[in-house]
Amino acid sequence: MSLQFAKARITKTRTSVENIIDSTKVLLEPLQTPETGQEATISLERRLTFVRQRLRRLNLAKRNLEEATEKLEAAFKELDGDTQRKEEESFNEYGGGATDEIIRIEELVGDLAEMEILVLEELQNRRNQEEQTEQPSRQLQRRSEQPQTGYPPLPNLQIPSFSGKTWEWENFWQLFRHNIHDQPISNIAKFNYLLKAVSGEIKETMTRFQISETGYEEAITWLQSRFGREEVIVEQLYAKLETST
Repeated sequence: MSLQFAKARITKTRTSVENIIDSTKVLLEPLQTPETGQEATISLERRLTFVRQRLRRLNLAKRNLEEATEKLEAAFKELDGDTQRKEEESFNEYGGGATDEIIRIEELVGDLAEMEILVLEELQNRRNQEEQTEQPSRQLQRRSEQPQTGYPPLPNLQIPSFSGKTWEWENFWQLFRHNIHDQPISNIAKFNYLLKAVSGEIKETMTRFQISETGYEEAITWLQSRFGREEVIVEQLYAKLETST
């Protein structure tokens, strides 16, 4: 690839990146949701979708710009010494400009990730409010329809926290499954209980799953595959014993 072609590619890619960055700023504006529950939930879910789509687009733009920069460097290295000296200033200008754009993308990705967490937290709060509002009517309906066989209302349970220690997983899961997972409540409510139970890096990972019926199932499947394997439990138990001696 010639140096001129590599420069043209840098220019084209930077223009595309700048357009993406400019159109992303609106997604970082403070959350303003309608007061009514359903409208607020729809608004938050729409914002979450846009944020996640833009994160993917920015990461793709970053890769494209990095590839264009690599092509520029490769083309410059192919030049002879005299030509390199003539093109050095221009090369540094194009390369430096591309690096600045990559830094801007990384900063914007960080801001969007924070916004994603804010939206997820607000969605969780809305879901909790909806559950609290709907729970009394659901309990009455359940009692009237199934007076003999209906399940008792779910109490305010104290669930042991789980921070990612594999040897604590089995005990945590047995309690969580009995008290929450097997109860006749929606997966969204179960997800809310799960988010309250986990902490640290595990909580951050759980917030990446969509707060929905299927999102809860995907989160549980991930936890079981990550912490439920016997060989991993044994390995970490040995490590724990070695550090305690």
